[in-house]
Parts: sequence; C-alpha cells; structure tokens
Amino acid sequence: MEKTSIRRSMAVLTSDYYATPKTSLMTFHFEPERFNTSYNRLKEGAVSHGTIEGKDFYIWDQFFQENERDELRDLFGNAHYSRFSYGSPESIEQGQKPAKSMNNAERWAFFAKSSPALEELNKLFSTFAHEMDADLMTLPWELCHGITGSPSVIANYHEEVTKESLHLGKHQDCSPSTGIHFGIPKLYAENELHGRQFENGTSGNPWMISMMLYSTSSNFLPEYKMGTVFFDSKDELKLQVACNHARLILFEGDIHHSADASEIPPDTKVWRTSYVFKLIMNPKRANQNLKQDFQKWLTSLSPNVTELSLPLFV
Repeated sequence: MEKTSIRRSMAVLTSDYYATPKTSLMTFHFEPERFNTSYNRLKEGAVSHGTIEGKDFYIWDQFFQENERDELRDLFGNAHYSRFSYGSPESIEQGQKPAKSMNNAERWAFFAKSSPALEELNKLFSTFAHEMDADLMTLPWELCHGITGSPSVIANYHEEVTKESLHLGKHQDCSPSTGIHFGIPKLYAENELHGRQFENGTSGNPWMISMMLYSTSSNFLPEYKMGTVFFDSKDELKLQVACNHARLILFEGDIHHSADASEIPPDTKVWRTSYVFKLIMNPKRANQNLKQDFQKWLTSLSPNVTELSLPLFV
C-alpha cells in the first residue's frame, strides 16, 4: 500500500491559556506529494461549494470506493470510544448530552493505523499541500484548559443528538480573528511566528480549516439527521449537512457549527461517527492567498463543482 510521509514537529505556546500537563504540542505535517488517486477522485467525484459570510465550505461525495466505504464502516463501528466529547466548556455546565469519543491512547492508535481507506485521506492532504505549495499541518495534538480538551484529530460517536445538545454544543474549531494560543511559523521570514490574531486565509496568513469524514451504521438513513449544522455570526442556521456515509466536508474552522438533532424512530438503533482533522494550511510566500488559490484550483480541476445557495439542507 502506497503511503504518505508525515513529519512531526513541536509547537510553542504563546500564552499560558493551555499551559497544563495534559496539553500536547506535537503537530503533524503532511509532506507535499501529488497522488494520482487523490487527483482522479477529486476530478471525478461530486463536489459542492458554498460560503457562510465569506467563509468557504466544500462537500465531497463519491470520493471513496465501495470496498473503502465498507472498510470505514467496519473501522469506526468497531473502534473503542472511552471518553466523552462536548462542544464547549459552557455546554458541560448546562448539561449537554455528550458524544462518545476516543481517549488519547485510542486516538493515537487510530491515527497511526495503516488502513487503505484512511490512507487515501492522508494522500488527499499531501496532494492539497503539493498543489497549494503550502505546509499542511495539524493543530497541536491536544490543547487542554481546565476540564476540557481540544484534540486536533478526533472521532466522535453518536447514537442520538438532542435538540438541547445541538444548541449547547455549538462551537468553532478555531478563532484566529480573536486569537490563538500557539505559534504558527512564518515560513517566508526567518525565526518568526505569525501573529496571535489574523484574518483567516487572507494573503500571507494561514488558512485554518477542518476536514470531517462521516461514517454510519448500515441501517442509517439521512432523515435520521445527526449531520452537522452551520450558523452565521448572528446565530442563524444557514446549512444542514446530511450525515451520508463516507461523505467529506472541508470548512473554515471559525464557522460556528454543531451536531444536528436526531430524528430516529424509537424502535431503531443506529450510530454515526465524525472523524475530524483540525488543520492549518501555512503559506510559503507573503503574497499567497491559499483560500482563493484552493477554490481556483479545485474549480479548474472539477468543472462540475455545484455552487450552493443558502440556507439549505444538503
């Protein structure tokens, strides 16, 4: 099995907010390489694009082959989830019903797993880095503050999502405009870090994004919901993404989002997982606008990109 090269590095904290023993500053870089499988799948698959207040999201269907789809269902359905996951510290105080998630050891074993389907996801990240001429890295492995942790790679397992959890779990994966607490190297300046505050994806600045992969039980139907809902800055619902098995969503990490409330019949038992990578696309040149470059490249590669008008359920 052809594999990607992933490099490790250590981030540095730029504030004391996450200065706790549970914080792990290890980051992972997907070395740039053009994989033909990724290129062909992006070119031939179904891609949708839209924006929420100028922030981009992309939805990919038909990226994985049938045998890989079966593999994903088996991997996530049989994984161990011994930790609870909440959308925000406030949601814990207000009684949000949590998702199940992996503890650090389980998460590490899953991330390091050499499975063909998950390796295609790594290849996709390496292809992004190659095509954008950028460094694509994860956030630090785990940023912990108080009783909550924010992992850079996490799998969440749901058998139901209450309406209360939908609202209490609303969160951002990052917020560079209000400030980050760790350093991102400025690759076009020696021994410098990007500022703690910047506008996400503007020229010369990092583009902080999240990639989410869904998996569901074989009896799961889209009308059961439990996908992802996205909101604008006025807290208005703009997008509901159905939880389709093996669907990928890439979105800017500072869009507010949450798990959609479930609508499962009382006598039905199903599950769904979301496997999330919190990523930083870091420019190598001061004049690079990775957000714009990514959209231009993807549109030129996939002329059948569907432009979505909001609000909608898709």
